[in-house]
Amino acid sequence: MLAIFQAGADPNQCMIDRCRLQDISPWISIRMNDVHDAPLARSPLHSRFWMENHDLWRYPDRFTAWNDRCFDYGQERVRDNMMKLIREVLERYDMDGLELDWNRFPLHFREGEEQKGAALLTEWMKQVRAVVRETEARRGHRITLAVRVPARPDTALGTGLDAITWARLGLIDHLIVAPFWATTDFDIPVEKWKAELKGTPVRITAGLEALVRCHPSMQASTNSPASLRAGAIAALSRGSQGIYLFNYFTLPNMTEDLLQELDDMPALLKQKRVHPITYPDISISGKTETYPFPATLEPGQDKTFSLFPGKLPSQKKALVRVIPKEPFKKKEALAVFIQETAATPLDITGEFLAKPESLSEQYNTIRIRNNLDSPFTIEGIELEIHPQLSEKEILDDAGRRIALYRQGEGRIVVVDAEGRPIPGVRVRIEQQRHAFLFGCNFYLSGQVGSPTEEMSLRDRYSDLFNYATLPFYWPSYEREKGHTEEAKIRKTAQWCRERGITVKGHPLAWNYADPTWLPDSTQEVYNLQMQRITDIVTSFKGLIDIWDVVNEPTEFQREGCMKDAPKMTAMWKSIGQIEFIREAFARARAANPDATLLINDYRVGANYKRVIEKLNDASGKRIYDTIGLQSHMHQKVWPATGTWEVLERFAPFGVPLHFTETTILSGKNGFELARKEGSWPSTPEGEQAQEKDVVRFYTTLFSHPSVEAITWWDIADCKSWMNAPAGLLDAHLNPKPAYNSLKKLIRETWWTRRNLTTDRYGEVRFQGFYGDYAVQVLPAMGKPASAELVLRKKHLNQITVKLDQYRPESGSRKTRASFNPNPWPKRWNFDTAHGRSPSWGEYRAGGRSRYERDMK
Repeated sequence: MLAIFQAGADPNQCMIDRCRLQDISPWISIRMNDVHDAPLARSPLHSRFWMENHDLWRYPDRFTAWNDRCFDYGQERVRDNMMKLIREVLERYDMDGLELDWNRFPLHFREGEEQKGAALLTEWMKQVRAVVRETEARRGHRITLAVRVPARPDTALGTGLDAITWARLGLIDHLIVAPFWATTDFDIPVEKWKAELKGTPVRITAGLEALVRCHPSMQASTNSPASLRAGAIAALSRGSQGIYLFNYFTLPNMTEDLLQELDDMPALLKQKRVHPITYPDISISGKTETYPFPATLEPGQDKTFSLFPGKLPSQKKALVRVIPKEPFKKKEALAVFIQETAATPLDITGEFLAKPESLSEQYNTIRIRNNLDSPFTIEGIELEIHPQLSEKEILDDAGRRIALYRQGEGRIVVVDAEGRPIPGVRVRIEQQRHAFLFGCNFYLSGQVGSPTEEMSLRDRYSDLFNYATLPFYWPSYEREKGHTEEAKIRKTAQWCRERGITVKGHPLAWNYADPTWLPDSTQEVYNLQMQRITDIVTSFKGLIDIWDVVNEPTEFQREGCMKDAPKMTAMWKSIGQIEFIREAFARARAANPDATLLINDYRVGANYKRVIEKLNDASGKRIYDTIGLQSHMHQKVWPATGTWEVLERFAPFGVPLHFTETTILSGKNGFELARKEGSWPSTPEGEQAQEKDVVRFYTTLFSHPSVEAITWWDIADCKSWMNAPAGLLDAHLNPKPAYNSLKKLIRETWWTRRNLTTDRYGEVRFQGFYGDYAVQVLPAMGKPASAELVLRKKHLNQITVKLDQYRPESGSRKTRASFNPNPWPKRWNFDTAHGRSPSWGEYRAGGRSRYERDMK
């Protein structure tokens, strides 16, 4: 870090500058007692002052915990040292807020000295406030002074942090109450803090940590989106003015869109949440703490627990989940009551369905009784709340969700040959392709008759879709043993690839029909099936890298399979449902480790969910990458509420969801009506209904963050499954209203085009749908330039376009800003497209800061 300063860049100042450019209020946080790497006496994380003054530690003569090596704020030299740092930071940086983080680390006095220390810190905080006031006068603007302290008022005071007195004396402006590190505290009593601070202008914010565990010896997990929402709702309901996050840099999978909605109560209430019962992880030195878990119930014994969920949706489903030490062996092992209303056990999973009317927005009493003849140990309890949204609520909120989940910010910087920013230049931005996969099977290609019809089909297809499903059904792909359709499919896949259409193969394993040449031996059938997976995935690697590995496994022994695929079904049964799936995925993964592998089924209920729950390897890692969900609606169109229920059922698996086979008819609803009634025509009124249903269905799916792909099944009515009016094109390949409306959605409503002009820093910024973009830079004088920008989630989404032959208009040099869009020295270029980040050793190279020199 010092080397970076010496090279001419101050990273803190650079970040402050960028914050102001983005209209973000810049604050600086100072950790008041950080002892990371406490066991390492010479760690580069320690200051020289800490290394050379062991006598200022809380306990220099012992080391039982990292907190032993925290500074003892009862010693004047410690307080003076920190005051010098605060002064230096305030003098050096023009910030809007200063946070004193007393939770890093949370013990600041020797045991028994906390109350004496509290009085010392209050006097010291008066000095801090005076220094901040001096800086405000010099800077000409207000500087908010915030402190971060333990989540419970008694714990904060018990550790020597009298934040209530600080607030009452006007020494602070903002109070952040939060846990330390081990777990998020889902029961922060914000209302108690507010009662103590009544009459003061101090605002209170509750903090959420990254980890979750129900007791100290439990293996920690990271906050899921559902538990993060629960923590936010509880805190906001109790009066927190917002949500403070700590350690979320450790969760790269925590999407930005989720973090942006944590203070939006209406949005939070429309989504699933999970409230675990945890514990406060900061203790008063010397005090023995008791925690609710683990809890062992003797036979017939009851125990009661409390949980505060906060505001509840008007319509909801609620589950109490009991986390056992040992797996449940029967669902009646426990009885669960909420407010003395019995909850219904769902299975041996430990889930109990609560009556919605039994829930309170305040503390809920959860009583658990052991019905077994032996002791039962509970590791934790969670309350899961599912809002039951109406059709109108789902659709009315779709636009907000689409903007949140499907768009990101792109940044384009235009510079001249010398790297200086150019203001006032026109920039044209045109989306070329969606990151989201809008697809259809392409089975009809080559089967429509004349070359003119084939060309028309391909044009209609490529105008709308960027994702194709190609057929690998065993009986038709390999009609004779050893003679496959590889060449034909490869040609089609290559055509798709040349047009930017991603290709998926469907399916590698499915017992819908046996190839006529299949042998009788179960073992031979198994060997042939596994070799087929290896051969196909290997052969198409690089051309087709997405596969439906196993299709419709949930009810693999249904009547149709037994009749049409007796050999495949017998083999599958002999191997075992789950073992067969695991081996099929293992073969596909070995053939192409980089492939995206799907499990796929038309069953989208609890049975399919239970199958997926078992699809882990010996190490516990899931074997699939994506969950495929079929949605053939020949008999009835799904309402948005039903679609949303399916989405919320499978989203918790934490992998992308692909709607792999979608059908909405433009005629009479039914099943095999062409066979039963002689024909199954498309009708004008049916086409109007199909158009509305398609728009509604696609809008619902596109607005859900877990969905990554939607595949329409039959593009045209000709040669559709069951000869149903299932196409977006009619039997003559003419577009139906649904085709036109879907094209308008995908290529206009959900498509980004911008004409912008660079600002005084040579930049343009835009919100666009994730995907690929063509960029044209059009200076008034000089040669235009072209570039490509890929807008992706969790990416920088930034390019620099250089105009080597740029010629400014007369006088334009005088108005050019001196701002450098990349202020880091060339030695440390942080632009991910052009450089690298400095190593830790490079950060530490060089001399000492003024602060450290003063302390020396």
